[in-house]
Amino acid sequence: MVPFKGRSTMKQYMPNKPIKRGFKIWALADSASGFLLNFDVYTGKKTNGKPEFGLGENVVLNLCGNLKNLYYCVYFDNFFTSIPLISKLLEYRIFACGTFRTNKKFYPKNLMKKDNKYASGDIEYAQCNDISVMRWKDRGSKPVTLISNMHNAAEHCVVLRRNSKGEKVPVSCPTGISDYNRYMGGVDKFDQYMAAYTISQKSRRWWIKLFYYFIDTAIVNSYILYKESCNKAKKNICFTVGI
Repeated sequence: MVPFKGRSTMKQYMPNKPIKRGFKIWALADSASGFLLNFDVYTGKKTNGKPEFGLGENVVLNLCGNLKNLYYCVYFDNFFTSIPLISKLLEYRIFACGTFRTNKKFYPKNLMKKDNKYASGDIEYAQCNDISVMRWKDRGSKPVTLISNMHNAAEHCVVLRRNSKGEKVPVSCPTGISDYNRYMGGVDKFDQYMAAYTISQKSRRWWIKLFYYFIDTAIVNSYILYKESCNKAKKNICFTVGI
């Protein structure tokens, strides 16, 4: 979100977000560095997307438009995820993985067990051709459901979790969920860079706030590339002031 309290038809109100009023930015970022690869300013409900898909699905298809036939792996949360989207991305030769809401269409009926019926470490899964759905109960949390077009639902790995005595013990976990926890978060890394230092100033003009955001984006991406290209990088603040 780009904070903005002035007047604009594009301004959104999101009460559950740290920044409640402003411009919604859809973003695609590298999972390792946080480098922003693509973004789109949400201007309201559009009619130029694929009619068979909803808002979240069309956002993913739009942001990943330049990744077709390149076999990239993309990760996203349950706002965007659907089985038709995962299938469409596979057609585009884009591997995809995302958390999945149990009340969404096409959710496997054999994975409908109530949350309180799962014990810690329980795993269930279903697979149809290249699409897999896996459900796992982590310690101290509700079961998480994941859908993927690049993981075998039956493949498991070992993760470390603390028991009641505070000791780390090995726990079996679906490989897809382990990969999701590892690689999901590129946009959060980019947002951390953006929040650290900004040139933005107060303004009632919406286009000025977005202009500042675009400049900040260029500075952050430049700093990430700078860090990747030298052995001893300056601190973020020194790099930003130097520009």
